[in-house]
Amino acid sequence: MRPGTCSRRHEGLSVAASLVAATFETYLSVRDRVAPMRALVPAADALTPAEQDIRATLQPLWEASPEMIAGLRRLAQVMTGVRASDYGDSG
Repeated sequence: MRPGTCSRRHEGLSVAASLVAATFETYLSVRDRVAPMRALVPAADALTPAEQDIRATLQPLWEASPEMIAGLRRLAQVMTGVRASDYGDSG
């Protein structure tokens, strides 16, 4: 599904709610594909203190809520300049 488009699963939702749902589904798909790579990461004691801090900071992303992912998407707009409206049919 193209970002910003609605699937049949999202019929009846507002455009914003549909976009949040689709974005979260993409997050879950990517998370599931990346999860096996976690076993390849060195043990915490093999990481530098800075790497340990980054690892701890990113830990909540493994169990992010739809609201957290939507918030990250809004924050990305500030960094990338890409708005939700730039994703085709998102309104």
